[in-house]
Amino acid sequence: MQASYQFIHTPHARFTSCHAASLSLLPDGRLAVVYFAGGYEGSSDSAHLFSYLRDDGTWHSPAVLQATEGRAAGNAILWTLPEGRIALIYTLSHSSGRVIWDEARIYARYSWDAGASWSEQHTITEELGFICRQPGLVLDGGEWLLPIYDNRNLDAGNEGSVLISDDQGRHWQRYGRPADG
Repeated sequence: MQASYQFIHTPHARFTSCHAASLSLLPDGRLAVVYFAGGYEGSSDSAHLFSYLRDDGTWHSPAVLQATEGRAAGNAILWTLPEGRIALIYTLSHSSGRVIWDEARIYARYSWDAGASWSEQHTITEELGFICRQPGLVLDGGEWLLPIYDNRNLDAGNEGSVLISDDQGRHWQRYGRPADG
């Protein structure tokens, strides 16, 4: 493999900055990336963008996968599941005014066609203050494990947790340090 250097995202009027890129191989073997971009981290005009490496070695123009008016886009990951479906797992802030990530929630959308189209948004957890960072794992028994971190108490630092689904992502249970009383 020969490495080359090129920009995936070139800043422009709507997306002057980008942050938190996540790479994944699509079921057809192409390399893909998802990240959030906007005026700045935490801006309510931000969105999750998706691109993939074409056969000629250049990146396809980024496409907006998800943008929710008035909600700041946060970390996102692509996760290729064993049956060939791609999961887009992403964070949206629910704070008003200045964005604080302890009011974030995790969502998912799915693609069965290597990212050409995506399902509607599904809520992974109603609990606020958790952010995704890394793709998950599918265990031999079929359980899905999704690493997340707790962003509710910045003075204590970010603590890791894991979400587990035993029904292919329809329902999730958080495991980790219990919330302080």
